[in-house]
Amino acid sequence: MNRPDRLNALNNELAMAVNDALGRIAGDPSVAVVIITGAGRAFCAGGDLGAMAASRQKGAMHDLEPLLRAGMQMVLNMRTMPQPVIAAVNGAPQARA
Repeated sequence: MNRPDRLNALNNELAMAVNDALGRIAGDPSVAVVIITGAGRAFCAGGDLGAMAASRQKGAMHDLEPLLRAGMQMVLNMRTMPQPVIAAVNGAPQARA
């Protein structure tokens, strides 16, 4: 995931891109394992609350439907694809003693 400025929060574009990539990878017998990570200092902050708030403020909650559908499909793809899926979670650096 590559939205480090938003801590890789899922918006419509990122959710659909990840979902599309998972769909392509699932059908590729040359791929043995899938490793998902996020660019920058965070793995994924979840849904992009700023985008959700903007949709709500302009009364366009239907704009969120593609995000919700893509998110649901991402989970289904990860659970049903033949390759194991590993999350390489980045986060806060370890404190030094």
